[in-house]
Amino acid sequence: MFVLFLIVNVLIIYGSIYPFDFVAVDLTAERMERLLDTIWCGVRPGDLLGNVILFVPLGFFGCFAMARRGRAKAGTVMVLVWGLFLGVGLQVVQLYLPSRVPALDDAIWNLLGTGLGAAA
Repeated sequence: MFVLFLIVNVLIIYGSIYPFDFVAVDLTAERMERLLDTIWCGVRPGDLLGNVILFVPLGFFGCFAMARRGRAKAGTVMVLVWGLFLGVGLQVVQLYLPSRVPALDDAIWNLLGTGLGAAA
């Protein structure tokens, strides 16, 4: 199960930063402030659904893998923290991708998807 958890991580990262057209930008305070201002700025239903569904397998396979290792409760917390860390990290990476629009509310929806997967 842990292998499936790792594969899901790779697929999420790949899908979130494709087409890999990174541009060197200065992460000024203004740019970071704009990212922070994206919390609850209005979400399109397709984006919302995509961000939630994308992370459901992460929560499911992560919790399943942790339960197999005898760490069910602590594993669930670790998987949820990892889902939030991954979601926020991908939004920061998207600052360097001109074809992507980073938004922190996406990370919140990613966390919800991770939680739904964990609950399953």
